[in-house]
Amino acid sequence: MSRFEAEKGFVHLVFAQEDEYYLKSLICLNLNQFLYYKLKKEYDDIYFISGSQEEYQLEIPDPEGCGYYSEAAEKKGFLKFFGAETQEIVPGEKKRIPQSQEEELRRRIFRILRKRKKQAFVFTIESFSELFREKETLEELRELEKKCLGKSILLVQIPPTAAGSFSWLAQESGWFRTWLCPGIFQEGNSRYEKIYVRIQEALGDRCSFLNELGRYEIRWMFRRYFLQNPAGAGKLYLVDAYADFVYAWYHSEALRERTGEILPENEKRLMSQIRKSLERPGVLANLELWMTRFLKETEKQENLLEKIERECPMDQEDNYIYVDSQLLRKLNGAVTPQGHPAADRCREKIFRLRRELRIPRLGQQSLDTDFHLCACIRHLQEAGTKGDFQTYEKALDALEYGIFRAETIGEAAEEIWGIKDKIITLSEYVFLYTEEIRKADEQIAEFIQEKEKILLEIQQQEGKGKPLNGAFSSVRRAVNDPVSGDRLSLASQKERAVSLNKEIENHKKQRALYLQTKNSYSDRIRKLEQAASQMVLGNLSISDPEIDTTAEKLRENLYANLEASQRNRESAREMEIAMEEYLGIRLDEQMDEQEIAREYQKMFQEEDNEGREDITC
Repeated sequence: MSRFEAEKGFVHLVFAQEDEYYLKSLICLNLNQFLYYKLKKEYDDIYFISGSQEEYQLEIPDPEGCGYYSEAAEKKGFLKFFGAETQEIVPGEKKRIPQSQEEELRRRIFRILRKRKKQAFVFTIESFSELFREKETLEELRELEKKCLGKSILLVQIPPTAAGSFSWLAQESGWFRTWLCPGIFQEGNSRYEKIYVRIQEALGDRCSFLNELGRYEIRWMFRRYFLQNPAGAGKLYLVDAYADFVYAWYHSEALRERTGEILPENEKRLMSQIRKSLERPGVLANLELWMTRFLKETEKQENLLEKIERECPMDQEDNYIYVDSQLLRKLNGAVTPQGHPAADRCREKIFRLRRELRIPRLGQQSLDTDFHLCACIRHLQEAGTKGDFQTYEKALDALEYGIFRAETIGEAAEEIWGIKDKIITLSEYVFLYTEEIRKADEQIAEFIQEKEKILLEIQQQEGKGKPLNGAFSSVRRAVNDPVSGDRLSLASQKERAVSLNKEIENHKKQRALYLQTKNSYSDRIRKLEQAASQMVLGNLSISDPEIDTTAEKLRENLYANLEASQRNRESAREMEIAMEEYLGIRLDEQMDEQEIAREYQKMFQEEDNEGREDITC
């Protein structure tokens, strides 16, 4: 981290929170100690001010600073005449300043800044915003900037969470918008604007982040930990490898996905959270297991990080500000596809989306409640639960469009969203009919098995001893199996065999219809995706393609009655009637004995002929 140099500006921002900060000497400091350590190299006295309008707290580590603070008091009466002074604050202790003394505190700050010495004031964002909330006091501070430039600085410490900082930075008449970065919150800014990235770009070296989880800081933490704990006995020679692996783990989404959760997620990037996790059972063992896998393939310990980077790329953009994104939480809760050709593709998209959703936006709240984005997450969760990988991927594509492209499209954005919604709905239909085809296949196989068993019984009763072949070859394995003792009459068995044969044929026709419907929807998805791609490129003359089929109405009826048919006989009969009209058959047709005999003979002859053809071949 670069020094806080007054030459670069009067006001500096430091995004940091209470944590453990390690030095090369292996000393561990808290936040104020670390800031004091950094500032004392450049400035004579440092003043820490926290709290809010109701009560402020002042801490001055050095006796000289305490003396300057006392000298800056407004003296009255005989005290002013004789120049009497009292030590009002003890070095290193916090002095409570009530609201009634707020104006006096401000006056003292101004008097100290007017001195020729190099002074540094460290404010929390709350205390700075409250002390200089009035326009007049802020203007007076800005006038002091001209005299203090290059000599003293004001360091504003801000929590590295969007929830803890954004409301203060976004205050319409506050110091940040009117003084430090007046161009950040311009009207017409995109709600997708990466606000903290913009702040960093605007302020340059005047903006610092202490939660970087730097490579060397992690090394110093590990060395101190291994020296202080029995768990580190005999492992000091591997300390740099441990540190480099942990550094890579927190800076590479790909590595985290590969290893699983061997360390805490640590959204706020706290060094203390890493150190505490080392004390949990199994954590060091897991780290060593993964670390040695990479070490086996590299000649030197210092090449470990390079080896990891070749296999697991580092994140392209470091995000130091934690945002409590509802969309991100929902995306993390969605099932990640496994064991499917699209799985790797989906995981790559999820990595990219997670990285984007971790970056706070100007319109974060509106993003989290956006109807289209929330619908995409819902479809994603439902598809993942059902194992519908195609819809899962379509929902990811739509979410990717919403995060990366939607706002830049212009007038066509909503129309493209409409197409994306249709694609997801049609994909759900495709999954539905794929499941129906699978069920039909299972039902057909079950009917065939039952029919062949009945045919075997009929042959045994008739005593014909006719050799089984062709379509009945699968029954040969069951010839020695005992036939049910409660045999049906020969006529009943033949009627059942004919009925099963018709069921098989009907289910095959239903399956063909389901397949045709599925293919029609798949074709429409392809056309809609082509239309959406053209519209994204600016071709607005693309129309929504329709399914070219005469059976569309029937398909809609089938889908509408699919679930109802399992619960309600009346609805089931409506679906059967629709099927009969489309297929030209009767599903509940009754036959007399002569017709049964004819159908049985016809069925047996056809299958026997098929069997003979199989043998000839």
